[in-house]
Amino acid sequence: MITPDSPEAVEEVLWMHFFPGAHQPGRSHVLSAADDHPAFEKYYRDHIRKLLLVRKRRRYVAKNNYHVTRLEYLLTLFPDARFVIPTREPAQQVASLIKQHRLFCEQDADDSRVSRQLRLAGHFEFGPDRRPILTDDRRQPDYDAKTDDVAWYARQWTDVYGFLHARMRANPALQAACLVVRYEDLCSESQQTLQAVFRHLHLDDAAMDAIIASVAPTISAPDYYVRDFSTADATLIRDLTGRTAELFGYSND
Repeated sequence: MITPDSPEAVEEVLWMHFFPGAHQPGRSHVLSAADDHPAFEKYYRDHIRKLLLVRKRRRYVAKNNYHVTRLEYLLTLFPDARFVIPTREPAQQVASLIKQHRLFCEQDADDSRVSRQLRLAGHFEFGPDRRPILTDDRRQPDYDAKTDDVAWYARQWTDVYGFLHARMRANPALQAACLVVRYEDLCSESQQTLQAVFRHLHLDDAAMDAIIASVAPTISAPDYYVRDFSTADATLIRDLTGRTAELFGYSND
């Protein structure tokens, strides 16, 4: 269903325009409920209204990894918003992220326009201009040119999900607005997991069962790559992510 012709997320371009430091190294990228930016907020609301009007729709969906540091800010703008947070067992997610990073680096080596396009679109998770999502500016020294890929993505996993868990515990409204969906549950218990997603999004209407029945059988764990971490790398991932992983029900064995 996903091809090179599938639509790309372009929302981050708006955030970068109004928040020039959105991906700046050395500073926290968190936007809290206490932040405000009247010019952005007016533009963003109008932008969403425009899309809903031209598409003749009532709801707007945004897929944006960087929103994980903005959820409380977004909740002040849209109190009825619902957030779905996917997570995955750390070693598997690190392996997947490294695979994507190396693919983009290889593509950029053949065509430098690749990294330019990533920068313009606001994709800094991968590629030669890779930058961390900083939930705490004191973490910047842990992400530099000498940081190997395994350590980089394992630290990013625990920083992002540790931050999310802490904020959800501290903010009951955020907790209620968020649903954490474990990738493993989506693959092994697709129907039940999708039902939980639909209910959380208030989409549990007459069409829900038919949609889930058609989609659930198509979901399965990938078989297109094999994780091949050395013993040292596997231990490093466990050491860096273990405590946070346990908060999301993952064993640290």
